[in-house]
Formats: sequence, C-alpha cells, structure tokens
Amino acid sequence: ATENTLLAAVLAKGRTVIENAAREPEIVDIVNMLLKMGANISGAGTSEIIVEGVDKLNPTDHEIIGDRIAAGTFLAAILSTKGSGRVNGINPEHLPMELKKFGEMGAIIDSTETSINIEYRDNLQSIELSTLPFPGIATDLQPIFGSALLLAEGTSILTENVYDQRFQWIPEVQRMGADIQSGWQHAMIKGVKELSGAPVHSTDIRTGASLIIAALQADGESLITGIDHIERGYENIVDLLSSVGSEIQYN
Repeated sequence: ATENTLLAAVLAKGRTVIENAAREPEIVDIVNMLLKMGANISGAGTSEIIVEGVDKLNPTDHEIIGDRIAAGTFLAAILSTKGSGRVNGINPEHLPMELKKFGEMGAIIDSTETSINIEYRDNLQSIELSTLPFPGIATDLQPIFGSALLLAEGTSILTENVYDQRFQWIPEVQRMGADIQSGWQHAMIKGVKELSGAPVHSTDIRTGASLIIAALQADGESLITGIDHIERGYENIVDLLSSVGSEIQYN
C-alpha cells in the first residue's frame, strides 16, 4: 500500500502525507529510485513519508536491492540441513533480527556489505520468535524459520503479529511428522528426531518454501504440489538448491 501510494502521489499536485508508512528496505529503495528521477520525497524508512508532487519524472538507471526474503530462505535451508554456504547480493543490514535468531539457533554468521555466510556448528537449538514490521522478523520468514526448527532441540515458540493466515504451512509439515501445536497467533514446535517424506501442497509462496526446507530435512521422498506459488516468489529455486547438493527436481 505504501509503494502504491508513493507512485500515485509523486506526480499528483500538492503534498501527500503517508502516515503509518511501511519502513521496509524495499520502500527506501523505491524512494531512492524516485529521487533519482526527480521526485520530492522525505521520510523514507520512517512511519511518515511526505511527498511533494512534481510535474514530471526523468529516466534513470537504478540497481535494486537483493531480495531479503529469498536470502533468508536460502540461509535457513543451508542451516537446517547442517551445511555451510554464502548468499551473495544481499545487505545483512536488511536482515538484522533474522541473523540474530539464526545465531541463537547455533549458526556461525559472517557477513560483508553484500553477502552473508552461514555455517552449521552443532545441534540446532530452539528459539522464541515474534514477527513485527521492519526491523523486526519479517512475517514472510516465519514459515521458513518454522521449518528450520522442526528438528531443533527443545521447544520453539513462534508468535505471528502481522498476518493472520501465516500458519498454513503447519498442517502440511505435520504430514511429515512435525510436532506442532498452534492456536490464534502462536505456534509451539517440539523438535522431533526425524521427519518422513510425504506428499504435501503449497498454498502460498512462503508455505511452499517452508515445505521445500522441511522436505530437504526429511527421510525419503516428498512430492510438493502447488509449485506455481513457489515459482512466483523464487527465481530458479530448484536449480539453485541443486547446485549446492540438494536432491530436488521437477516431477
């Protein structure tokens, strides 16, 4: 909504004030591009953005930021399968709380300005996690963390404060043997010894990604349907995961 309002306001006559604006890095990035094009905008990255309409915008060249949700997905996949690897093209400052939580799970994190290296160190530990607007844990990564915690020692508590339909992944991973209890905005994940491959269905982008992560940890073969959702949110995810050793392919 913030992005759409920005695009409408930038050429509108007069001043537009966006209150309760999104503060995510993607908002700052689109404002930076619009500023290069001649827009008059202030307050990006805060909860109030002020737009003074201009008569026209000019062409520009702009390199967009890396996808922090995709980056978080790949980091979770690497950690949950007891691996190590580096995700390039991402600013670690766009995942501040997520990297902290990976560290609490037991990961070794090493970052540069444009990459994040993650390494499995020992048994994964349970954590408590609550989603919040940026700079909090992104709601899109809640299912991703959930699947990465299915085999962790102890009991993890997830609290969803942003999107009330974000627990659709839970019934699917329960087919694999996950021990999860959920109610209203909370989910309690008790780590199990193993998961078993099963046929599961992706109902949305992040559910689909979480099912891939769960399937990579499970014994045996899993068949994931509804992959059009996954492909809408991730570019070449099958090829990318295959390139680092995953046994994953289109059926």
